[in-house]
Amino acid sequence: SQFRSGQAVLHLPEDLRELELTMQEQAGTVCYQDHHCSYEDERSQVACHISDIEDLIELVSDPYGNYAVSTIVEKWEPYICKPIFQKLANKISELSIQKYSSCVIEKCLESRDRDTRSIFIREISETPRLFALVSHNYGNFVVQKALKLAQGHEKDYLVDAIERCAPQI
Repeated sequence: SQFRSGQAVLHLPEDLRELELTMQEQAGTVCYQDHHCSYEDERSQVACHISDIEDLIELVSDPYGNYAVSTIVEKWEPYICKPIFQKLANKISELSIQKYSSCVIEKCLESRDRDTRSIFIREISETPRLFALVSHNYGNFVVQKALKLAQGHEKDYLVDAIERCAPQI
């Protein structure tokens, strides 16, 4: 099996079953197949390879590619997904207002990795575009998810940031 995006190809062992990605760029779409996988090394290779893809932002914004990344973030251990989280950080506002990538951001917020969740929530709280996020159809879902998952002072900080936007809403 192989993972293909553009010219980059990663050959995966046949035992990679939980998530076998067949990325074929045909008319701008990405094909996705879900299988079963058991080896963390192979998972790490796939996650690193995905995060190295120059067009990761395009992949998470794609109607099919977002499912592949969402499934990886949802099913695989957070430490394996770190490279993906790091690549998406600092782009939360931009990705939260797009139909498909907003789903990936929500999955990242749901990650069992508290550090990642905190980084994403902090970025949402500190963005000068918070009003735009709260006012936007997809961005609003991301902010609601962040509010639901935030705890302690990170929740207080997010609530304060939203309240500062309230007069504009």
